[in-house]
Amino acid sequence: EQVGSEEVPRLRVGIGTAQVKAEELTPFVLDRFSALEKKRLERGLEAAVEACEAWMIHGMHTAMNRFNRRVECPTS
Repeated sequence: EQVGSEEVPRLRVGIGTAQVKAEELTPFVLDRFSALEKKRLERGLEAAVEACEAWMIHGMHTAMNRFNRRVECPTS
């Protein structure tokens, strides 16, 4: 927002695909993590670190090609 453009490279991490109504989104996002969500968060943070490292070493486009994909989350 401060830059005034959407054309700024950045790492974004999603919150998943929970089926919640718009008015329920804030509590969903701000609630404590369940045990399963903590496992998923650990894996997601590891992937985020790898993406940042790839970006720094190989460049943004290579990192995007490698990491911009939907990752299946563990169910247990």
